[in-house]
Amino acid sequence: MEIGRVIQESPATKVRWVIKSLPKAISEVDVTNLIDTASEQRLKDQMVLELLSGLAGRVSEIATIKLESINFVEKNIRIVGKGDKERLSPIHDNACPYQDVHKAPQCFIRLATS
Repeated sequence: MEIGRVIQESPATKVRWVIKSLPKAISEVDVTNLIDTASEQRLKDQMVLELLSGLAGRVSEIATIKLESINFVEKNIRIVGKGDKERLSPIHDNACPYQDVHKAPQCFIRLATS
């Protein structure tokens, strides 16, 4: 319209751009300190923090993990994200202190029930 001389000036030139900054990530040192502090307190807290940091998941995604979503043999978790999109994420060994596959479910059952 501006080029065709229908209007003198585009109204879009008066629109101010708002620059949004990305959320700041917590440092690796702070994550380690947080996990160490939690592990001194409760196993459940340590596992939740390990899952949050290891899976790079949102709090809501981690909070809704069901026991059936966890494959203890292959060490992965099916996570349902925004828009009901599913993804498989590996479970890091630190997320559960039990390395024995048969004891791993006990670790996550405590997480789900406490």
